[in-house]
Amino acid sequence: MAGKDIIGISVDSINKAIVDIYTYSTEIQHLLNDADDVVEKLKPYFDCRSGREFQAKYKTFSANYSTVVQNILEYTNELRDISNAYKRKTMDIADDISGMKVGK
Repeated sequence: MAGKDIIGISVDSINKAIVDIYTYSTEIQHLLNDADDVVEKLKPYFDCRSGREFQAKYKTFSANYSTVVQNILEYTNELRDISNAYKRKTMDIADDISGMKVGK
């Protein structure tokens, strides 16, 4: 069987991906919060027309932060749903098989 592709769902792989994605989304949120802090602290040192334009553009950009993180977390939820559906289907099939009479 060496060299053959295996196609299927690995619940362990999905669970690991869920944890990884959640961890990455938390790290991304921290980075975005840090960027907000840096830009806010910059205000007194960049108090001019271009500084105000920069602040306005950054504010528009940063409004999308929560959307980015929320989309990442939603992907995690969808992976969890896939994993749970697969587990339920597997259990249903096992129940069906165990309910069959062997030899008839």
